[in-house]
Amino acid sequence: MKKTLTTFGLLLLFSCGMVFTGTAQEITGSWKGVLAVQGTEIPILFHVKQEGTGYSSTMDSPSQGATGIQMDNTTFTNNNLTITFAKAGIKYIATASENKLTGTFYQGTNEIPLLMTKTENTLPGNT
Repeated sequence: MKKTLTTFGLLLLFSCGMVFTGTAQEITGSWKGVLAVQGTEIPILFHVKQEGTGYSSTMDSPSQGATGIQMDNTTFTNNNLTITFAKAGIKYIATASENKLTGTFYQGTNEIPLLMTKTENTLPGNT
């Protein structure tokens, strides 16, 4: 009985590890979404790169003529992404699943829902 229970426990742990490993979302690449602000739509792109064991990102706001803005901090843990840019008071917090980021874009006191989808790199010089 004890051997069967131990074998079952090991199989359970192994299969849980397979499930968790297989469901991890790939966060690197380009992500595009549209901020709806006072009746205006503002396209936003984040370009996320892996840097060693961490991440870095840049942001583009093409309609505002801003591209390649280096973000201060990018973290991705348990399918939760956080990107910050303190100088502009920007923070994006999202959950990743199925090539989508579902989250909130914060700037100052504004909180705006922002759904982003994985996209091809659309601007030269961004990866």
